[in-house]
Amino acid sequence: MSRSTQHRDRTGRLANWIVAACACLVAASPVRSEERKADAASAKPLVEITIPSIDHAYQDFKLLFDLAHDQKGYKTFKETLDEFLVGVDAGKPCEVRTFVTSDGLSTVVSAPIADKSAFQKFLINLWDLDVKTAPPPAPQLQKAVPRSVQERLRTEKPQPQERILFGLTEGALRYDAGAVHLGNSLAAVRLAPTGTSSHKDKESSASLSIRMDGESSDPARRRSAVEKSRDDLLSRPKREKFESQAKFELAKSFADLQLERLERLLADSAQASVDYTVSRDKKTSKLEGEVVPVADTPLAHDVAGLGRHSDAFSGVSQQNAVVSAQINLPLDSKMGELLKRVAANARAAADEAVDKSTRLDAAQKESGKDLSELVFEIAKDVAGTDSFNSFLRTWTDTEGKLTTVGGTRIAHVETFRERIRKFKHQERVQKSIAGVELHKLTHAHWQADAPELFDWEGTVYVATSDHAIWYALGPEALERLEQAIQAAPQGAASGGANAVQAAGVDFHARLQPLARIWDAISSRRAPRSATRGEGRTEAKADPKAPKKSGKQADSKEPAKTSRKKTTDTVSASSIAGLQLHKIAAQAFKDGDGQFSLSLTRDGDKARLSINCDEGILRFAGMVLSKFTQENLSDEP
Repeated sequence: MSRSTQHRDRTGRLANWIVAACACLVAASPVRSEERKADAASAKPLVEITIPSIDHAYQDFKLLFDLAHDQKGYKTFKETLDEFLVGVDAGKPCEVRTFVTSDGLSTVVSAPIADKSAFQKFLINLWDLDVKTAPPPAPQLQKAVPRSVQERLRTEKPQPQERILFGLTEGALRYDAGAVHLGNSLAAVRLAPTGTSSHKDKESSASLSIRMDGESSDPARRRSAVEKSRDDLLSRPKREKFESQAKFELAKSFADLQLERLERLLADSAQASVDYTVSRDKKTSKLEGEVVPVADTPLAHDVAGLGRHSDAFSGVSQQNAVVSAQINLPLDSKMGELLKRVAANARAAADEAVDKSTRLDAAQKESGKDLSELVFEIAKDVAGTDSFNSFLRTWTDTEGKLTTVGGTRIAHVETFRERIRKFKHQERVQKSIAGVELHKLTHAHWQADAPELFDWEGTVYVATSDHAIWYALGPEALERLEQAIQAAPQGAASGGANAVQAAGVDFHARLQPLARIWDAISSRRAPRSATRGEGRTEAKADPKAPKKSGKQADSKEPAKTSRKKTTDTVSASSIAGLQLHKIAAQAFKDGDGQFSLSLTRDGDKARLSINCDEGILRFAGMVLSKFTQENLSDEP
C-alpha cells in the first residue's frame, strides 16, 4: 500500500469521528425560516463553549503524548487533525453556541477564518473530505450537486457567503468578518454573531470554558425550547445496538434520567460557568463549575437540598482508604420515578444475564437473582424518600486485596430484614452490635472470579440497622463493617439532630491499586476476551470502509446508511480493542492516579470541582497514543 493511500485511509478513519461529533453538536431542533428574523433580532446564546485556540488545544494534547513518551504519536495526531483545519486560524478562539429559538434549541459551531482566501481553502478542503457545499467552491464541481440540493438553493436562497452542506453530513455554513459558522440550517447559522469570540476582552488560561446565561431569555420560552429539543440533547439508544430488549430498556431509562438532569440545568439556570484547566507545569488538570438556579424551580430545590439533610454516615473513617465516597443528594418525586424505572430495568437485565450464564449452576443463579432483587428494592425504597444518602470505603491490604464497606439510608428496614431472612443461601451471624442484624452470603464462584475482592470463602456481609442497610466484602470485611457501624453518628444509621451535615458529593480515589486489580481480573478472563479481540482485529482492517463512503458520497445519492455503518465499525474496533485495563495498570504503576470530585452548596449556588493528577493525565495520554498508533498511523 502506498504512503498516499495510507494517508487517505487514516484521514478517512478520523473523518468519520469528526463528522459524527460535529453532527451531534449541530443536531438540534430546526429553526423555521419564517421565525429566524425574530430569533436573530434578539439572538444571544444560552450556552457558549470556548476553547482559546487550536494551538492551545494542541499544547494540551502534546502534554498527554509527552507523558506517554510518544512524541511521534503526537506528530501523527497533529498532522491528521491539520487535514481538517485547512483555512482555520489556529491562534484564535473557537466556539460552540446554543440559542433559544421559537422552535427549540439551535447549535452553531464557529471557527476563525482569516480572510476570503482562507475561506476558499476551507471550502475546497471540505470537498476533499466529502463534506460538500452548494454552491460549490469551483464551477466544475457544479455537476456533483444533486438535484435535491439544487432545489434547496432555489427555495432557501443562500446569501453570497452562505452554503448548504451535503454529502457526509447535512447542514449549512456562513462566513463573515473572520469566522465561519456551521449549523444544521441556514436559519441556524444566521443566529451566530458577526465575527469570532464575543469574549475578546476576557483572557482565560482555561483549556475549555462554558458559560450559560439563562437571564438572556424568558424562562418559559427557554423551557419550551428545551422540551422541543429534548430528544436532541443526548444521543437516544437504538434497539439495533443492543443484543436484548432488557438491555435496551435499561439504556433508554438511564438516558431519560440523564435527560431530566440536563433539562433542569438548561431550563432552570440563571447563570452557570465551567472552566477546565490543564497545568502543563504541574501536570494536573482541574474542572471547576458553578450554577445559580432561577428561584422556585426544580433546579433551585435541588441546589437548596445539597448538604441540608442529615448525613447518617459522616462518622465513618476515611483513613488510608483508597476509595472514599460520601453521597447526600436531594430527591423529588419526578427524579424518584425515573430512578425506580432505571432500577427495575437494571434488575431485568441482570436477571437475564444470570439466566443466560453457562458458568452458574441453579443455586448460583438463584442467589444472583436474590441479590439483584435486593438492590432493586433498595433503589425503590430510596426513590420514595426525599434524599439519597450513601457511603463507600475501600481499603487495600499488604497483599493487594481490597476490602469494601458501604451503606445506604433506607426507610423500611424491617421489610429488608424479612427479605434477607428468606434467602436460601444465607447464614445469620451472631455479632453483638446494638440494633444490627447481620447476615452472611457466601458463594465460592465469587472468590474464583475475583479473589482480589473477596475473602477465601467468597463472602458478602449484609447488615441492617435502624435506618440503613450495610454491606461489606473482602478479607477484613467483618472488622471494617463493625467499625463503620459504630463510628456512624449515634452508633447507628439513625441520622437525626446530631448527624453531621455534609456536601452533596465528596469522592476521592487512588487509582493505582484499583487499576492493578482491574487488570488482574480482566486478564484472568483473557480466553473470552481473546476471542472477542480476534473479531476486533478483523474489524480494525475495515478502515477501507471510509473510502467506500467517500465514493458513495460522490454519487448521485449520498449514502447516509453507509456513513453510519462506517462510524459504528470504527468506534467498535478503535475503543473496545484498546485493552484499557492493561493501559491503566501501566499508567499508574508509579503509585499516582489521584482523583477527587466534590459537589457542594454555597448559599444559593452549587459548586463542582474535579481534580486529576499526573497519573490520570498519563493514562489519558497512553490511551490516546494507542488509539493514534492503531487508527491514524501510516505504519502497520
